[in-house]
Amino acid sequence: MPDYDNDREAELWEILWAQGQAPAWLLDSQEFAVALYVRLLTVVESSMGVKSAPLLAELRRQQEMLGLSTDGLAKNKWRFREHDSMTVAAEEGKPQTGTPDNVTDLFAGVTVRGA
Repeated sequence: MPDYDNDREAELWEILWAQGQAPAWLLDSQEFAVALYVRLLTVVESSMGVKSAPLLAELRRQQEMLGLSTDGLAKNKWRFREHDSMTVAAEEGKPQTGTPDNVTDLFAGVTVRGA
């Protein structure tokens, strides 16, 4: 069994909670799901030489559930305001201007299940 890297878990925890999906996780009480994802990811990282299809499948399932993959964003029907403005700018051939003030601004206007 691989050793857990608590420093890596803390690093991942900080990275994940800085993501735009974090406000939705809080609204849906997904703290334990995020913790499970962090633990799974550190286990997968620490056992790169060991192939575990079930572990990788669970990691992908968690990514989708938490909206950390493109498929997960689509399944949750989550869109980030910044992505919308990037799409418009790309269609118009203009560079994107302006940035949101904080992570919560990126998630503004998103409807969360159960909220």
